[in-house]
Amino acid sequence: MSRVKRLELLLQLAETESDAAVRVVADRRAALAKASDRLEELTRYREEYSRHLGSAQAGGFGVQMREHRRFLDRLNTAVDQQRRDLQRIRGGVEAALAAWMDARKRLSTLGNAANRFKALDRKEAVRREQRLSDEFSARYSKRNAD
Repeated sequence: MSRVKRLELLLQLAETESDAAVRVVADRRAALAKASDRLEELTRYREEYSRHLGSAQAGGFGVQMREHRRFLDRLNTAVDQQRRDLQRIRGGVEAALAAWMDARKRLSTLGNAANRFKALDRKEAVRREQRLSDEFSARYSKRNAD
């Protein structure tokens, strides 16, 4: 197998790797958007519930107030957890982007190498043709001289 063919095989593998990396980036960005939406939703709900709790405090039922506060604490915990999840997912997006950039860089490097080897092969083919042509001309001239 010629070096160009081997490089083309590696180039195909690098393209497959790059395509897979793009899909991972897209999946992680979708997960990021979903997590961000979830955080906004939880934050909005917590704010609404907090306002409801403020108006309920005016009514002053002790047991009901404790339950409202307990639920608000659980909402705060959920919001904090969602923020941590969002940060973790952002890190995953950044890692996927870095992997994709590396895959693109490998693809570009292999493509450049394949192009250089193809150019070298073309030059070698031109030299061979020229050498054959020169040999043919020399034989022809020698025959005519005899």
